Amino acid sequence: MFRVNTSRQQLIRRETKSHRTFRALTLMLAIGTVTASCNLGNPDTPDTASVTQLSSPIDEYLHLVFGTNLSPEALIRQRELENQRQEDLIAECMAAQGFQYTPDPENTMFTWDDADADWHPNDPDWLHQYGFGGIIFPPGSPTGGLHTTSGAVGRRDPNQEHRMSLTPAEGAAWNIALNGDRSNFAYMDEDERNTFLSDLNNFGCFGWAVLEVRNETPAGLPFDAEFAPLFDAIDQFRVSLATTATQADRDWAICMNDAGYGPFNYRPDFLQLFSAEHFDVSNEIRDRLEHLGHFPFTPEDAPEVAAIFDREVATALADLECRNEVDFNARRSADVIELEAQFVTDHRVEFDALRSAIEQRTWD
Repeated sequence: MFRVNTSRQQLIRRETKSHRTFRALTLMLAIGTVTASCNLGNPDTPDTASVTQLSSPIDEYLHLVFGTNLSPEALIRQRELENQRQEDLIAECMAAQGFQYTPDPENTMFTWDDADADWHPNDPDWLHQYGFGGIIFPPGSPTGGLHTTSGAVGRRDPNQEHRMSLTPAEGAAWNIALNGDRSNFAYMDEDERNTFLSDLNNFGCFGWAVLEVRNETPAGLPFDAEFAPLFDAIDQFRVSLATTATQADRDWAICMNDAGYGPFNYRPDFLQLFSAEHFDVSNEIRDRLEHLGHFPFTPEDAPEVAAIFDREVATALADLECRNEVDFNARRSADVIELEAQFVTDHRVEFDALRSAIEQRTWD
């Protein structure tokens, strides 16, 4: 729908950019959702996550908020219903302003990806081939989940013929009603643009419809004034939890340090660390070499990248050995579940209210 400066999905992504928490996913209700894992024992071990996330005391509530407790088929159907509702609201809003708009529920397609089946970070042969996935990204993704696209290739836009029949002035008015007025956008500074883009009220009937659907579904609860403090607390708790060293972390760190890696205090997000280093080195290489037609560069492109990949693989193999030696995954998961259970107990009143609000917003 956004045909001037941004697309629907770009707007949603801008508004959801935040911590690596569930709150960062809430506006995805307009285009789908992502299967969330609490990264309990080992952030890049899907097998562990798939077992432990169901036992996460916090996720027992958050799965209800974001629909990740549903089967893939049910979740896709839920998002399709939300998309249909959104399109009907857009048409209602446009008609109220004197414009014709035909609901377009096929503007977004929802598919389920079982991509974690392609990730085997507990398999030494797999680690030899991919490491943590920071340099050579394996097929799929560590989590899989619900994905969206902008509709089928060659799909006919039911509003195209009507738009083409309008005069330039009529078409501009139609587009402003649908997408909002961005005539001053080019004259804004960066802060003003970010503020403008973060407010759905600036995006015409589309923005209004997204807000309406958000207010009708559980995924909008993190934006509710009553529950925003709880979701802020969850954000802060999980950011802190990611860097809280339990005895399992300390035992793992001793093993890794003794093996010549580290120093470590707790197990970091290795995929992110090696990805960041890969990107930085690729930028340095690009500054002095001719562009090779792709970015970032591969181990075959430059010895610097090959060296990072070799170190990544060696670190991944050492990490696996140490995790196995100290039973890291199971112990860390148990520690995190215990800490989460205490967090839920400390916020029992808020979580009970959240569950009640979820039930009131759940569509039949």
